[in-house]
Amino acid sequence: MIAQRFPRAHLTLFDLAPEMLLIARQRLKPLGRRVKFVTADFAASASSKSYDAVVSALSIHHLPDSGKRHLFADIFKYLTPGGVFINADQVAGEGATIDERAHQMWIKQARELKVGERELAAELERMKRDLPATVGQQLAWLRETGFVEVSCLYRNLIFAVISGSKPVTVREARGDGTAP
Repeated sequence: MIAQRFPRAHLTLFDLAPEMLLIARQRLKPLGRRVKFVTADFAASASSKSYDAVVSALSIHHLPDSGKRHLFADIFKYLTPGGVFINADQVAGEGATIDERAHQMWIKQARELKVGERELAAELERMKRDLPATVGQQLAWLRETGFVEVSCLYRNLIFAVISGSKPVTVREARGDGTAP
């Protein structure tokens, strides 16, 4: 979707799992040289490059809260001024009761969509190892890191899309390198 929306963009896909990148290579083969695949941790491998956007999906919820905060700081560091971070991920409810209700509603919705019981049971078993944080916590961590225009763009039960941008200084906004 990003490649279609931004036809001149070059994409770098990071993943720790070579299997995930193999699937991505097959799906994105038509994009040719526009896509680079890196089997590594983003924070460990991005240090020599800056990015206009960092997009993550269904990944960061596997990190403990300290890891999430550290990754948000790394992403901020590697973004160009005015760059954006978008994270579509699993989130926790803002309290145990809300969290449990959202999970139960998600299970009900999965069944209504005719997800097989075996597949649903496997997903619920995998979710026991997940470490989602609340939307509120993550928005606060983004702000603490220095992101601006921080928001939750979308929320549905146990999933949300959050974002923030790296501020542009006055000098960068003017584009001439001179002080205001």
